[in-house]
Amino acid sequence: MLDLQEQLVKIRTVMVIAKAQGVPDFVLNARADCVFVGDTVQDSIERGKRYLEAGACSVFVFRGARGLRDAEVKDLAEGLSGRLNVLYRKDMKNPLSTSEIAEKGVCRISMGSGLWRLGMATIEREIQIALEGSD
Repeated sequence: MLDLQEQLVKIRTVMVIAKAQGVPDFVLNARADCVFVGDTVQDSIERGKRYLEAGACSVFVFRGARGLRDAEVKDLAEGLSGRLNVLYRKDMKNPLSTSEIAEKGVCRISMGSGLWRLGMATIEREIQIALEGSD
């Protein structure tokens, strides 16, 4: 992660430029991956609050392969006043459904590369079936 002050300058700059370019409703989704690098959910909340104060519209918190758990999503959503973006992870053990995520007060759910990976697996499976059938 970038130094906090450096990131705040970047967020402010992007938002000023967007407005100057005639895009006043520009959406900046800032990442606060503190828990991914070994810090706490509270660290992500504190960093995320600073991002929101600097002009970010929402805060994306990534947890890596483990993903965010039920209580973590709830705490983050509450700590960021609902301006939280999380990644939907169907490949996790006991993943939260999109409706469960939404019930926690999250404003945005991202799919990340999940749809692409699903599409590629389908293509690979169909190619294998076609190859097996061409003997």
